[in-house]
Amino acid sequence: MRSCFMFLLVVLVTCASAQQTGTQSRSDITLGSAEYAFTISIPNGWNLDTTGRALRFAARAVLYAPALGSGHCMIEVLPATKRIEGKNTLANLLSYAAHFDPAHGAQHTEHSPLTTRDGKKVTVITSAYKDWQSVNAYVEDINAVIVLSLYVPELQHREEALAALAAIVQSYSSVPMGSAPKQ
Repeated sequence: MRSCFMFLLVVLVTCASAQQTGTQSRSDITLGSAEYAFTISIPNGWNLDTTGRALRFAARAVLYAPALGSGHCMIEVLPATKRIEGKNTLANLLSYAAHFDPAHGAQHTEHSPLTTRDGKKVTVITSAYKDWQSVNAYVEDINAVIVLSLYVPELQHREEALAALAAIVQSYSSVPMGSAPKQ
């Protein structure tokens, strides 16, 4: 079921730069394309992958925490660009999730919004299946909706993983177009 969900989100692909620049600290990363650019901080104990894991999960940027169990908690960064008018809007993505999750046996729960470093309100929704759950944070930016999708395979690590997702969302900051590195 999860692979079906991720396949349907294949249009939500990001170009990511894992290289450090002179203006970035070791824990900050700028992600971008021609339509969007933003910076997030990578939490301590988490790693960034823009190749193997990212491609395997239909995203080109994946943060993962090897210390949180054998299943590795992951946060996939999935931008949905708004090039196609009316298709990848926040309302449409939320509507899709509200119908898809319950139809595939998940409890769909909306939480209190989080706020990014630059003041954007972020919708946060948990999809709880029998043995695992995902938590999606939807950041609406000018030309894209950035979906930060947390996968928690071992529920005993839920609180640590949620804290990391919250930290990433709260570190989110848009970067003016043209100043982001080209990937």
